[in-house]
Amino acid sequence: MKASEPSDTTLFENRTALADAWKTVINRWSDEQGLVQFEKSLDEFTSSTEKRMYLSDLPWPSLKQEPLLTGIEVEAPRLFAYADTVRSKEHVTDLMHRTLAAYHPELWKKRKALHGISEESAIMWTSEAEAAGATVAKLLKGREAKR
Repeated sequence: MKASEPSDTTLFENRTALADAWKTVINRWSDEQGLVQFEKSLDEFTSSTEKRMYLSDLPWPSLKQEPLLTGIEVEAPRLFAYADTVRSKEHVTDLMHRTLAAYHPELWKKRKALHGISEESAIMWTSEAEAAGATVAKLLKGREAKR
């Protein structure tokens, strides 16, 4: 191999990086897809209040395909701001109320969401859900104040 030719390892690494970059582009949802997926997961989550709830089922208010628990303070306002451009005001207000209800601690207790996980994980999940709920409550309060 000449000094100017890349090694097989370098070619492989470059090809892998390129493939990963394309996956990111291909897998990126449009805002509409993110909103539709959120609405669908919220409907599924809230439709059966008797069924045991798993934390992985909790719909996070985000337009991202794979939302992280952190960043809800940014993602929830983005989701509802986008929803305001494509849904009726009444629909978005209802969506916010239903989202807020999904984070209520009594629902979590009733559906045994925190059973079987460590105390440390339960505290983390509860904290993140409370932050998401507080963010949605703040958005809803601001929305209702504008009426």
